[in-house]
Amino acid sequence: MAFSSMKDLLGSVLTTKGNWQIRLMKDWPLIVGDLQVHMRLERVLGNVLVVGVYDSHWLHELSMLSPMVVQTINDHLGGAFVTRIRFIVVERKEKKSEQPASRERELSMPEVAMNSRQEYVLRSVKDVQLQKVLEKVFYRCVV
Repeated sequence: MAFSSMKDLLGSVLTTKGNWQIRLMKDWPLIVGDLQVHMRLERVLGNVLVVGVYDSHWLHELSMLSPMVVQTINDHLGGAFVTRIRFIVVERKEKKSEQPASRERELSMPEVAMNSRQEYVLRSVKDVQLQKVLEKVFYRCVV
């Protein structure tokens, strides 16, 4: 059987019906629904799930509801695979924003100016955002 992409290959391997851990990880957002904004699946240790919770208040609340959460997960998976959930407090993973490495570097542009040819080439770019990025790249290369 030939696969057209790595995604197809992994999809065929990871969708085996006998591997409930993979189904759990794949369907986690569907299983927990709106609670996903308060927690994330950290790891699977045998039949025990380790779930990271972003706030200690939610940790307490979810600990109290853990039998119901276990039942919901097992119902979704179609068997009694999970016996217990261990909740731990974790920090929320923030998406990396595209900010400059240091504010000083952005503020202190070198005292070097573009020559007329470089200015002409830069101004010939129609996209204003691209112009700004190229100008920053030029100054970073000069430093």
